[in-house]
Amino acid sequence: MIKVLPTIFFAGLSAYVDYQKSQNQKLLDKNGVKTLSCEPASSVELGSPSFLNGKTAEFTTAGGTIYVKPRIFSGGGWIPPFSSAEIFVGYTATPPTYDAITGITTNVLKRLEFNNTDYGILDLPVGRYWLWSGEGGDIILYSCEEGGVSDPKPVR
Repeated sequence: MIKVLPTIFFAGLSAYVDYQKSQNQKLLDKNGVKTLSCEPASSVELGSPSFLNGKTAEFTTAGGTIYVKPRIFSGGGWIPPFSSAEIFVGYTATPPTYDAITGITTNVLKRLEFNNTDYGILDLPVGRYWLWSGEGGDIILYSCEEGGVSDPKPVR
C-alpha cells in the first residue's frame, strides 16, 4: 500500500499539470502570447523608449485599462533576449530621470514588471503620460475602448 500511494499521487499531479498547460494554451495566440480579454478598439505604437537611450515616448489616455506589450525583446550578440519586461509610466508634466549608480527612476506614477508572454496592465486616469521601458523593445499600447489610447509621440 505504501508503494502505491506515491505512484497515484505523482500520476494525479502529472495529470493536473498537463490539464493546466492545456488550459493555458487556449489563452495563447500563434506566437505564444496570451490573448486580450477583448478586441482592441484603439492602439498606439511607441517605438523603443528606454532609460538606456534616454528617450521617453508619450501617449494620451481617455482613462481606464491599458494593455502594454513589448514586441521586440532586447538582447543580441552574447546577451540572450529578456524574458520579462519592466515598464515605467508618469505624467508628462514631471519627466523621469534615471540614476545609473543607484538604479532609481524618479517621477514614476506606475511601474510594471511582467512576463513577455503576458500583457502589462495599467489602470490610468484621463491624461497625458510618458513611458519608459527598462529593456527597450518596440512598445505598443492597446485599449478595449475607442479612443482609450491616442496621440502617440513615439521614439524612433
